[in-house]
Amino acid sequence: GYRDVLCNVEINDGCIAEVQINLASMVDLKESSGHACYEASRMIHFADNSNHVSSAAGWASRAAARCPADEARPLCLAERVSTGQLTSLSLKADASTPFPARDELRRSLCSPFVRLRALRIDGLNGFLEVVLTPESLVSLSQCLEELSVGGKDLGPIPDLSSLKRLRAVRLRGARGPFDLLQFANSMQSLVCSSCRGFGKLPKDLERVFPALQALTLRQCQLEGELPSYFGDGSRFPKLKRLDLSSNALTGYVDAALFRGPSLSSIDLSKNALKGAEPTIASVVPINVYLNDLKTHGNAWDEDKGFEDVVAALTPPPQPACVAGPGGDSRLGGLYHQRGSLNGRPRYCAASGASIEFRESGPALGPHWAWCLADATG
Repeated sequence: GYRDVLCNVEINDGCIAEVQINLASMVDLKESSGHACYEASRMIHFADNSNHVSSAAGWASRAAARCPADEARPLCLAERVSTGQLTSLSLKADASTPFPARDELRRSLCSPFVRLRALRIDGLNGFLEVVLTPESLVSLSQCLEELSVGGKDLGPIPDLSSLKRLRAVRLRGARGPFDLLQFANSMQSLVCSSCRGFGKLPKDLERVFPALQALTLRQCQLEGELPSYFGDGSRFPKLKRLDLSSNALTGYVDAALFRGPSLSSIDLSKNALKGAEPTIASVVPINVYLNDLKTHGNAWDEDKGFEDVVAALTPPPQPACVAGPGGDSRLGGLYHQRGSLNGRPRYCAASGASIEFRESGPALGPHWAWCLADATG
């Protein structure tokens, strides 16, 4: 290849001019293979190679094998996604028309070199599973951390459990069935709104959500009784915001719902709940951190007070013993010892979740690790 020799020269009127110095040998090289090498280098070192925000129509106009406006955009977006140049992609389309260039987006996400950390698509009218295919989920499994997709009808939610680094999910216009368990482990924020056919929440959970801080299932056609496990500190130790508004949840509210150690905001408005209406003052004996509670739009019994419901709540079981060795104080008293395996003590919560302290790991060093309740590791 070649590199231009540039220098700045001050001329008589005080202006600064840029002068390019060329030798005859450089001109010969530029007119042969040198410029092709320069184009390849420019593609690799493109200045804005990490983030892109555009319209879907703009994506469609550039989703060709080669960008027409080569000087303005050395690589078209599809190529930049598939070759790993983009780490963040935001696209917005007109919600009244089909999403342009959906096939190009799907093919680029299937590349083994993709390294998107954030994918945000607004106006995807069609099936989400057409874009997030099993092949693309494999490619995104070790890089995608944020997924935000909205549209009139996204179709069924694909299985996202293979996205090991996923921390935040926002879905608008998706269809059920809805599997809450696939969002366990590392999920920090899950927001679903204006969705259809989510059905009933599971009566019990076999998984732990150790990192979940915000859960919103607003206007998702949830039905059935409202479970109380969202207030279980051993399952949801960091849950701060819970929004289940504008659904069809029925039955009485269990006071245990408000016992979460981190819960500060709960929205139960516009459902079909009955019995005593919860208030912030009534749940102070079990939660002093709650400062935002919405309950309007339900079938409450005005003659009953929720204070009696809280007073009748069974106290949580006390740990059989307080964890002691190896940094166990970080367990916060939520676990009790249940035995050991291979010389390592194990601690179990009332939910059945088990953890153990491991002195070392492939890349973590000493750390706490979730393990199966049957002591199989």
